[in-house]
Amino acid sequence: MRFETKLDTFGKITSGCIVLLTLGLLYTGFVDPAKPVYVGGAILLVVVLISLGLSPRSYSIEEGQLIIHRLVGQKRIPLASITAARHLDRSELGIVMRTMGIGGLFGYIGSFHSSKIGHYSSWTTNRDSLVLIETADKKYMISPTDYDGFLRAFQQAK
Repeated sequence: MRFETKLDTFGKITSGCIVLLTLGLLYTGFVDPAKPVYVGGAILLVVVLISLGLSPRSYSIEEGQLIIHRLVGQKRIPLASITAARHLDRSELGIVMRTMGIGGLFGYIGSFHSSKIGHYSSWTTNRDSLVLIETADKKYMISPTDYDGFLRAFQQAK
């Protein structure tokens, strides 16, 4: 079964602003080659494309695995390795620091540290529909829009 995810308002605003900035820099560099802003635009374009490629599009539970579907590839977590899965309210995270990743550009992707749950890998697009997935040695955060339906499907598949 497939579970969709949608970008939250902050992510939409952040993504839109960065895409517009990127296009503006590239356009300015194209119109006036004497201004070296195209270098910044080109760097931002690479960041935008990588972020878009890694951002989760949906999640599914099939063939004994939790699959995180992205534009570029998939992340797979065997269901047998998952020890717990539960909905998590944003307030349960405490103070969150991004240690390596993306914080709003097409999602919240990468390594994060929470003062309440510790280190986790985030594959989310919406901070209001969080599901914490725990294995023996790692924690993952995902954000299916229908998190209750996802958790029911997970319990049935497990």
